[in-house]
Amino acid sequence: MGLPDSTLNDDLQSLEFTLKCHPTYSGFSVFTPFPGASLYKYSKEHGYLTGDDPFSDGFPQSMQQDSILNHVTDQQKQIHRNILVLAPIANWLPFLKDLITKHLIYWKPNKVFDFLGFLVRNYLNMKIWPFGKSFHAFVVIFKQVIHTDKKNYASKSKAKPPQKAC
Repeated sequence: MGLPDSTLNDDLQSLEFTLKCHPTYSGFSVFTPFPGASLYKYSKEHGYLTGDDPFSDGFPQSMQQDSILNHVTDQQKQIHRNILVLAPIANWLPFLKDLITKHLIYWKPNKVFDFLGFLVRNYLNMKIWPFGKSFHAFVVIFKQVIHTDKKNYASKSKAKPPQKAC
């Protein structure tokens, strides 16, 4: 999602296509312009990236974070976020597909969506990787993911400006 020059409609078509395929697990990511990649160069040339340091504090630590391209609106970022967490649910429980794809992805992202998405994503991952995790292992993974998600989705308004080295 969120490729340079793509539209929200393009992202929604990708979601619909994936759900029609009904894979065991459907995961999405937001485009991350890695330095050295041709789409990074394209993004810089078209003004979608600003600044000289590609690994500044704004660079995502995960492809599950918001887009760093400056032409992606806050509304699109919220929809992307909801697609990331709700699409696996729509895929796993097809009777919820229309509710999710036509309504819920447009709501404000929230902890309920995050929690349900986390549970379904990890349940489906356990089905894919057949080495059987114990309940204890699931709890440990759950805590690690919650910690990572908190770090990855920390509010930009709470972020401290970087300190300059002396």
